[in-house]
Amino acid sequence: MPPLISFLFSASLFAAELSVIVNANHALKSATAQDIKKLYLGKISTLSGTKLIPVDQADGKPVRTLFYDKVCGKNPNQLKAYWAQLIFTGGGSPPPVLDGDHEVISWVSRNENAIGYVDARMLNDSVKPIFSVIIK
Repeated sequence: MPPLISFLFSASLFAAELSVIVNANHALKSATAQDIKKLYLGKISTLSGTKLIPVDQADGKPVRTLFYDKVCGKNPNQLKAYWAQLIFTGGGSPPPVLDGDHEVISWVSRNENAIGYVDARMLNDSVKPIFSVIIK
């Protein structure tokens, strides 16, 4: 196989995976994309009868951009406009922001009702995935 074709073929096999996580001891086993979208857009605050506190990643982080695009259907500008309108009308406020995957995992592992999203390669035993998105 010529080098360029080999490179293109190899690149097409690459996929990233995002995981939505909760504390390892949380009773929740799974969630739907629709439930996670509603939770992160402030439309609901509970899943399976349990209050969950979403945490976000910092603006500009690739995992944040992918999460909101693939799960919530919003690009960064749409997301900013969405929250600006909700804040202005008193309809809610965005989730607290943490710097990156390590901080999200640390926060979720210490707070039983926290929920976050991370690059799936960063998972450890202190958290458990309840939803995954594969991005090609």
